[in-house]
Parts: sequence; structure tokens; C-alpha cells
Amino acid sequence: MDLQNKTIVFSGHFETMTQDQLAKLASFVGVVPRDTISGLTDYVVVGTMYGDLFSPPMTEKLQLANKMGIPLITEVDFLNYVVDTWQRRLAAMTVKDQIHTLHLDQRI
Repeated sequence: MDLQNKTIVFSGHFETMTQDQLAKLASFVGVVPRDTISGLTDYVVVGTMYGDLFSPPMTEKLQLANKMGIPLITEVDFLNYVVDTWQRRLAAMTVKDQIHTLHLDQRI
């Protein structure tokens, strides 16, 4: 899955960080985060939902995504994409560039 330059919307409660933090992370790896679903939305990243396995509640965002046929991805899939993207970037850099970049990224 390549999310580069894709528009995503976060929906639900996330286990690892807030939606704002995830949006910053998305921007950092070249993904375009948005707050609302529109015809430009490529994916919706789904956080934890409450309910049983047979009838999980749907947020308004998820209902709209379903109606518009927008694919859903999990928090884990999104974070795996971030890690893979970051690893590819580091592999393409010199050691000096890696140290400089890692130092700058501690501010995120």
C-alpha cells in the first residue's frame, strides 16, 4: 500500500497516539491528513471502536466512507506504512544525513 500524496482521514479512538499526533506523523511521511471526508479522500484510518464483534458502532465518518466507497485501513497498517517509509528514507541517506535527520525529528 502506497499512501504517498494520498489524502486520509482519521476516525475513532487510537491506541498509540491522538488523531492530531497521527496527522503530524502522516504529514511527515508525505501523506495528506484531513479532518473531514470528501470526494478527495483516498483512505480512512480506523481507530478502536467500542461494541461487540457483531455490531460495532459506526461513527459518522465511517458511515460516510462506507457510503462513498472509501477504503478503510487500520491504525496498525498506517503505522507499518510510516515505519516502512522511514526505513526506506534512512537507507537512502548517508550516515551524516541520518544523524542530522534523527536529531531534527526528535521535535515531532
